Amino acid sequence: MKKKYTQGHTVMHALRAVRTRYMKLICFACIAAFVSGCSINESKTTSNSSNAKNNKQIVPSGHLEGSTDEDEITSEASGVHQDEITSEAPGSNDSQTEENSGQNTITVQEKPTAQPEEKEIKSATGYVLDQIGNIVYVDLENAGGRTYPEEGDDRSVAFDITNATITQEPDAIDGTLNSNPIRNGVTVDILYYVEGNANIVTTIHSDNDEKEPINYVSIGFVNRVEENKVTLDITEGDQSGTMAVFDFSSSMDSIYDIAVNDKISITYYVEGGDNMVMSYYRPES
Repeated sequence: MKKKYTQGHTVMHALRAVRTRYMKLICFACIAAFVSGCSINESKTTSNSSNAKNNKQIVPSGHLEGSTDEDEITSEASGVHQDEITSEAPGSNDSQTEENSGQNTITVQEKPTAQPEEKEIKSATGYVLDQIGNIVYVDLENAGGRTYPEEGDDRSVAFDITNATITQEPDAIDGTLNSNPIRNGVTVDILYYVEGNANIVTTIHSDNDEKEPINYVSIGFVNRVEENKVTLDITEGDQSGTMAVFDFSSSMDSIYDIAVNDKISITYYVEGGDNMVMSYYRPES
């Protein structure tokens, strides 16, 4: 028996058919989208793999494979977008090159050259009291003849003439030069500098004129006579009130006619602490 369809059943059947076709279309669309998505992912995977290989090629040739710097660049490539790696890698290489250049540069500072210390040159004029070796003893207060026995001995100043230039005035009479221009009694002009506690002479000039010894006169009674010396008990003149010994070794007078208790007058000069007799006589009582 055939079913009879009303107009309402016909409408319902049509709607069901439309819905069935719509669902099929949705299923086909989902399948197509899925397939397309898989294809896109494969393309991205292939692209990333290719870029990773390209990233290794942009590592500076100066870095050996397996070095620390290459490891760092490869590590950064795996976690950063490929475009960022491509743009940053050259700059990083320049930075490393500059850093290495700074490390390999050695700055050598020249050691300051020690300048020789300039010596302060001083000048002095004095009377030569004595000379022992290369040391000259000079009285700087009185450059002329002595005014009393042993003047200047208590204030003598030592000068080292080891490396000094020595000059002298020619003899006033015959113009000759003395073989010993620096000797007792002459006046000298000195240029020197102080080093430590020593006066180092650079130049010394002698007037080549021995000042005559100052003559002294002492009167007294002979206390003792022995060899070339006489001991005198002085009562008048220089060194009065003292007893002194007089050396006759340089005198033209004979000592043999002098006796103890004789009253005599002695003219002498002082040299090295010794009273050197020039002459004597017996004064009237």
